Amino acid sequence: RPDVAAAEREVAEASATIGIEEAKRYPRLSLSGNITPQIQSLSAADLFLANTWAVGPTLNLPLFDAGKRAADVEAARARYEAAASRFRATVRTAAKEVEEALVRLKNAEDRLPKALAAADGYRSNFRAMRELYQAGFGSLIDAEASRRQALVAERSLAELRQESSSAWIALYRAAGGSWDDGSESNPADEGRLATGVKDSAFRDLFTVSP
Repeated sequence: RPDVAAAEREVAEASATIGIEEAKRYPRLSLSGNITPQIQSLSAADLFLANTWAVGPTLNLPLFDAGKRAADVEAARARYEAAASRFRATVRTAAKEVEEALVRLKNAEDRLPKALAAADGYRSNFRAMRELYQAGFGSLIDAEASRRQALVAERSLAELRQESSSAWIALYRAAGGSWDDGSESNPADEGRLATGVKDSAFRDLFTVSP
């Protein structure tokens, strides 16, 4: 996940800062030098180029800083502890989101078989009641009642499929994935994909008489 990776980099940066501030408390030895070209002459007619160089060490002893360097180290350690705390909180949040998405997905998947069976059963019952009505052995009221029951079952199935799709997306996001591929989606296609209902079967529920 990007947030977990960012929090981890923040911890690494804070840890490196502690080492930098610690190093400032100790003596530092540096070596510097320079080379200077000069034109010299042995006589009026003889000129030549000579280089003059100088090399010397420099020693920096942090003796009197009124506790500034020690305070900088403590401040760096405090920033590290804060970054580590944020990292742990980010990891806990990520784990919680994954767990919640898994629970939602399992709940939706467990209810899906019963919803499918119910939708098929109500659809078959409506077709039977419609055939009885068309044959003159049933009433229009019973046919309409069975149609409404079938529509309710189809709607419940569609909502459950959409819930399952949302749970998959939430799980994918919680695990650090991304679903944005830059392509534009068609709302009608998304709705058909979410419901999973065949158009012919769904339109069939709106017809009682030929």
